[in-house]
Amino acid sequence: GLGYDGLKKIPNNSIDLIITEPPSVPLIKLNKKANRLTIGNYLDWNKDWLDESYRILKESGSIYVICDWMFSSMYQSLLNQKFKIQTRITWKNKIKKKLKNAHWNDNLSDIWFASKSDDFFFNQQDNKRITNFWDDIISIHFDKNEKQPKELIKRIIKTSSCKLNWILDPFCRLGGIGVNAIEEGRRFIGIEANKDKVLISMKRVDRK
Repeated sequence: GLGYDGLKKIPNNSIDLIITEPPSVPLIKLNKKANRLTIGNYLDWNKDWLDESYRILKESGSIYVICDWMFSSMYQSLLNQKFKIQTRITWKNKIKKKLKNAHWNDNLSDIWFASKSDDFFFNQQDNKRITNFWDDIISIHFDKNEKQPKELIKRIIKTSSCKLNWILDPFCRLGGIGVNAIEEGRRFIGIEANKDKVLISMKRVDRK
């Protein structure tokens, strides 16, 4: 896939933090969405980009994979093959689309937090242990160009990186994670297969 190709160009041990929400239907070829991938193909595709992510992360680096509950167990299994899983964060996602015929309103999303080694950077502010249930994320001021609330991404950035660190999003869409990274004084690399989204993303990040 295209995101995987972009990751292959990044040097070993060069990225401090990866934050991303992988697509449920990846763009495998330019200007053409993949026909429904089989479960096996989708698993392989995810394994490929996660393997590359492991290669490019510094020994002190971390990865945060944002996902829906339907894919959560898959990412736990894949991350566990190479990374050291630190925790699963669950956050109150008030902006999820309501599914038709759903018996329960779905207002939660998962984030898998994993590191490359046991010696990973973690900014434990005021020496307080942070809960892995984030029920205080505010979505009222949600930007339509952002896939996740700014408060969510900024919390991750502040906890797992320092100023001038390199942050990467392999599926950057409209550049929401990049905008937040630049606002917090970090450096950013974004990869996106859709050319129109790349142009929008570049403009948004460059304005910062």
